[in-house]
Amino acid sequence: MSLHIFGVRHHGPGCARSLRTALETLKPDIVLVEGPPDAQSVLPLLVHT
Repeated sequence: MSLHIFGVRHHGPGCARSLRTALETLKPDIVLVEGPPDAQSVLPLLVHT
């Protein structure tokens, strides 16, 4: 098992593409997303089954 950390504070389209490419390459079992407490309503958008 390996750990990869992608520190993204504020990102634009280029950063989003790079992160997506990295995740598609790594194919992680779990992704931890840290966000603000008021983002609770958008959590369902992060779920991919």
